[in-house]
Amino acid sequence: MNPAQLHLVVNHISLIGIPISMILLAIGYFLKSELLKRVAVLFCFVLSLAVLPAYATGDSAEDVLEQYPGISEAFIEKHEEAAELALALALITGAAAGLSIVVWNFSLRKWMLVGVFLMSVVTTVSLGYVAHLGGQIRHIELRDPNSSVGPSEAE
Repeated sequence: MNPAQLHLVVNHISLIGIPISMILLAIGYFLKSELLKRVAVLFCFVLSLAVLPAYATGDSAEDVLEQYPGISEAFIEKHEEAAELALALALITGAAAGLSIVVWNFSLRKWMLVGVFLMSVVTTVSLGYVAHLGGQIRHIELRDPNSSVGPSEAE
């Protein structure tokens, strides 16, 4: 497995896992299940930390991709910049989830769980955008034909 493949594998962990934990948290609220809410928050905490290996493997993946023709540095840079924001959001989400585990038996917990849910939504959107930009690096069908990054920069 080369570094680009490893990057693709590890980045999907948070990309798929955080929305699943968000859905579990919503179901836990709906069913009034303390166990499901606890599991969801714990998953959110762990899955938020999974962005670290995804981010850490990005430079190695870039080194592999730069060897291929038609790879645009401009698309890689857009992906990398968005990944930095998504990393920060995911870590904040993970910190909120971890804190809500610590304060579970206090009245503050309810608001912490709402915060974890809302941060999960924001993080999911951000990670989805990062994934979209990552896909544009190799898949021209995902690119906007009216983009300011033209064919000369993409080849």
